[in-house]
Parts: sequence; structure tokens; C-alpha cells
Amino acid sequence: MKKKTTILLTVGLAVILLSSLYFVGTATAAKGGTDLPFKATLTGTARWEYPGSTPANCTLVTTFTEATGQATHMGKIEAVWFHCPAEAEIVIDGIMNLISANGDELHGTYDYDPMSESNQFPITLNGGTGLFAEASGTVICTYDVVPQFIPECDPDPDPFACIDFSVPWPWSATLTGTISY
Repeated sequence: MKKKTTILLTVGLAVILLSSLYFVGTATAAKGGTDLPFKATLTGTARWEYPGSTPANCTLVTTFTEATGQATHMGKIEAVWFHCPAEAEIVIDGIMNLISANGDELHGTYDYDPMSESNQFPITLNGGTGLFAEASGTVICTYDVVPQFIPECDPDPDPFACIDFSVPWPWSATLTGTISY
């Protein structure tokens, strides 16, 4: 009976110790910022500036996207994105800024290829302000943009000739990945 009690106490102590390691690890991850899940949903518009006056330093045209949404670790957010869709020599040309309700910002960079048929691309998280000053991580942007066409223009056989770049286009995205901060 004594041996059985000793075994039960040993097993119970082991379970308690292992559980405490889990909870300490979870608390450390949240506090120290080790690869926490990150997700954001955004809805807004994309428009074009010629040549553009944004931080992306585009010389021909700048795609400028503004959106609002929700993000883990941030709550309600505003988003501002810029990239150069017509300049192949600019490799990492995209700049993403997510701004939380309290003003903290999360920054990221991306390479957007307008010739790609994919609606996904990776974004590297690289700092920000406030809580996100030392942030890092990677998220995948899955987006949807609805091109607008010039009224009464026949897109057949060349739809590009009928695309209207003078008006904003509806845009939405989901960001999914990990963040450390």
C-alpha cells in the first residue's frame, strides 16, 4: 500500500511539474513574443497615384490601399499599403502599416508581382511603434480586388483597355501567420 501511494504521489507531482512548464511557456510566449498566431481581416479600396507621393518611392505609379478591419493582438485596425506595380527593379517594394485604435503600429514589407496569377503573397513583419516596436514574423496575405471598368467600354477581346484606373477598386484581405513582439 505504501508503494502504491508513493507511485501515485510521484505521478501526481510529475503531472503538476509538467503542467507548470506548459503554463510558464504559454505565459512567456505571450509576454516575450515567441511566434504567436496572428490573423487580420481587412476591407477597403485600392487606388492609383501618378507618380505617387508615398513612402514606396515609386517613379511611375503607386498602388495605394486603405482599409479597416480587426487583427489579433491589435483589435480594430486601420491599414495603409503602398507598392510600385510598374517597376520591376524595385524588389521589396511593398510597405504595409497596420494601426491599432490606441495608435500602435505594425509594419511589414512585401514583394508584389502584378503579373502573378496568385492572390497570395508573404509579408515580412518588421517592427512598428509602441507594443510592436520590436515585432517580427511572417504572414500570408490572401486578397481579393475587384477591377472597375470604364462604362460602355467593350472588354472583349482586350479587357485591359477597359480597366478604369481613375476610380478606387473594392479590396479585401486576410492575413494569417505568426508574430513575435
